[in-house]
Amino acid sequence: MKPYKRRRTEFIGISESNNWMLKVYTISTNDKFSSKNAVLNSHQNLKKWLKKAELNEFTKEKLGCLIIHETDKKIFAVLNWWVDENILQNHVFISDNCANLVFKDYSNQGIQFCVWEMAIIWFERNNWIENMMTDNPNKKKYLSNTYPHEYV
Repeated sequence: MKPYKRRRTEFIGISESNNWMLKVYTISTNDKFSSKNAVLNSHQNLKKWLKKAELNEFTKEKLGCLIIHETDKKIFAVLNWWVDENILQNHVFISDNCANLVFKDYSNQGIQFCVWEMAIIWFERNNWIENMMTDNPNKKKYLSNTYPHEYV
């Protein structure tokens, strides 16, 4: 097992797809996220990936986040959205090749998220409680409140 090292993270914007609003973050083992094609490819796949929301009968809040995690050998796209008011649905897509991006769905194999992605997900959980699980839910405030650190 390798010792834990912080990884660079960045909020890169809101992605809108079929009335869904997703915060998009990047994480990288490098000093700067360099897999711009992974961001583009993930955006192109969103419509298809979001169809997985139809797998259950829960109410869809149509809000969540996409974390694109670049490592030396793989690209992870961790897609999370809120359902049934307070449940986070998680899907993980992995490309085994950083140059030739072909994402495969690993969600049905029990893969969730790693320790670096978990920091952003924990932030999003607290943000959801603070801005959405209130007497006056505020989607705009939820979406504008993003992970505030450069590293995870």
